[in-house]
Amino acid sequence: MADDFEWLNSAYQGWQRPGQLLEKINNFHRPLVKLSYLLDYTLFGTRVFYYNLVTVLLHLANLWLLFLLTFRLLGRTLPSALVVLAYGASAYYSEVTLWAAGRPDSIMMLFVLGALLLLARHARVEQGMPFGKHLLLLLLAIGALSAKESWVILPFLAFALLWLVKKIPLQKAFRHTLGLFLLLALYLGCFVGLPLLRGEAAFTSYGQGGFTVMVNKAALLVCKYFGLGEQFTGGWWQFLLLALLLAAGLFCFIRRKNKPALLGLFWLLLGIGVSLPIYYAASRYNYIPLMGFWIMIVSFAAVEYREFARRHEKKRRIAAVLLGLPLFFYLAYQVIMLHWEIRDYRLRGHLHEQVAEMYAHVQGAIPPDQTIIFVDLGKRQAVLEMAAAVKGYKKLLFVREKAIWQQVFLSPLANFLGNPFSSMMIPIEKNELLPTLKGKATTLVFSDLGFTVSTSADYKNKILEYYVQYGELPYKVQVLRIWAMRGKT
Repeated sequence: MADDFEWLNSAYQGWQRPGQLLEKINNFHRPLVKLSYLLDYTLFGTRVFYYNLVTVLLHLANLWLLFLLTFRLLGRTLPSALVVLAYGASAYYSEVTLWAAGRPDSIMMLFVLGALLLLARHARVEQGMPFGKHLLLLLLAIGALSAKESWVILPFLAFALLWLVKKIPLQKAFRHTLGLFLLLALYLGCFVGLPLLRGEAAFTSYGQGGFTVMVNKAALLVCKYFGLGEQFTGGWWQFLLLALLLAAGLFCFIRRKNKPALLGLFWLLLGIGVSLPIYYAASRYNYIPLMGFWIMIVSFAAVEYREFARRHEKKRRIAAVLLGLPLFFYLAYQVIMLHWEIRDYRLRGHLHEQVAEMYAHVQGAIPPDQTIIFVDLGKRQAVLEMAAAVKGYKKLLFVREKAIWQQVFLSPLANFLGNPFSSMMIPIEKNELLPTLKGKATTLVFSDLGFTVSTSADYKNKILEYYVQYGELPYKVQVLRIWAMRGKT
């Protein structure tokens, strides 16, 4: 059905088998994400409103932490509030705030921002942090790595914060963040090095973009943040202009000694860089770099405005209006985009709801003690329908070709609508398929009109013949069983 159902489906056993939360899914190790879904389902069941509420609350918590951090960096309330306002109103990362499967980014940033705030608030960090602060810093880092792989930015951001903003000497800044870098090395060794040595896929295998793709993607994202994404065509002159713009900004920040803007620029580039190997630009990948972008922009504007007002006191209000008008139009544009984004995601949710309602009609007719052969005959191209109906900004709809209607995955759907804390529908392992197909089974057929339990043996016989001949199941056929979690199969 979708990533959120898949992650939720992997978390149901968390109360009986807590170790399952530590198991990888799609080569990703995200136990805190699984735990969040498990808590949601335990507390709220199938009431999806509360899943969305938790997702939004996570984002609001990040906005509060971002305000506290920027206040520590800038020392003033108004610029800090402007950073949060401009960032928080953005529709560029709508997957994180409107889609439950985008939650890993917001969970991770809770811990990343918490760690950075801990360092920023420690006024005498140059004299050495107490052991308790070091331990808390490592615990926050462990929380971040338990949510998403992008946590790898934390050691570098922490080092830059101490060195650039707090003006701690290079060696001391590295010594204070040494624990984070050692944790990073251990993490990469366990989750990248060991799998590669065993001939297994690591989470880095998710990224398959070449150098040209990564350069184009980086340039596109920077242009997009400046509001020029639609004008980017990949011409050489655009790359040159972008490089000159970034170089000019870097020169200006250094010349003005604008340390927060330098940190924001580093944050922006680091946040973009961590997702560059992934060839597509899903909107959730904007969640991290946009924080740095707005810290950079507001820090730059605050310093320049203060300098201009000092020299031309009578023109302060004119300058304030000239700075405020672009922000006003930006916010108005983002409000419109967010409204359209919400409509887009409601459309997606409606498609899921249709499938769920169809399954609910036959749920009680499925025997719990028999194998289920699921035949998906759905032909509706819902992905194309969604793409045609989108009204939000031009973006990649993160819906797989094998998603809604192209292919329905029965296990996550049945478990979400069932009672997964007592029994779960699970796929049958390949080494058990042949004897299972020869035994007694219930055939469940899906079409564009809904689910039906078939009384004909034709489906089963043809699937058995196909499996005997080719050694695999036909496309869009699944064989499953009901597994009693507190009893036996």
